[in-house]
Amino acid sequence: MKKLSAIAVALLAATQAHATLTLCEGPAGCTIQGEGIENVLFPAVGTTGFVIQGETNQTNTIIDFTSLEEMVVTGGGQAKLEAVDGSLDIVKIEANDDTIGFLNFVFNVHATETGLINVSAIDNFGTAFDFGNRAASENGQNWFTVGSLDDQYIKSVTITGFGITGIDELQQVRVDPATLPNDPGPLSEVPLPASVWMFGSALVGLAGVARRRRQ
Repeated sequence: MKKLSAIAVALLAATQAHATLTLCEGPAGCTIQGEGIENVLFPAVGTTGFVIQGETNQTNTIIDFTSLEEMVVTGGGQAKLEAVDGSLDIVKIEANDDTIGFLNFVFNVHATETGLINVSAIDNFGTAFDFGNRAASENGQNWFTVGSLDDQYIKSVTITGFGITGIDELQQVRVDPATLPNDPGPLSEVPLPASVWMFGSALVGLAGVARRRRQ
């Protein structure tokens, strides 16, 4: 029964192997300015591509910005990323080095028109987080911070606009890059189905019954 109990504990632990990522809105008390946060600098104004690489200003970590639309780096103060056609409907942001993750991910968007954007993220275990639709105004700045509550890591963030309420500008991206821990293994990377979780729970229950019988 000890062997069964150990298997059950391992199965249950595997189902819990993911980060707790959250999304915060607004510049006040939301953007992270602490130790380790770096600005992501874009290449020269006028640079275009479906993948544009930025670079953090301290550790020179390469950050990939990927979209189905052609993007262009524009000026106006701190460099900004836009779509060539004027509406950046979707962009995925992640470190170019697959061994790098983030505890905090800060960005500012400007909407084509006041409307909604969707923000989602993937943690270092491959778990997806959908933070739902969020308001983005064409007037003023729209700050968002994706963070981890349990010192796990953010692998990527995807920002999606909707039609005419797409993203006009993406700017002021800030991250705190760090090397990810060793590969947690296949059980941790892929969420287990409910049937496996129930099987593990049943094994724990059987182990408890057996212990009570021996007492």
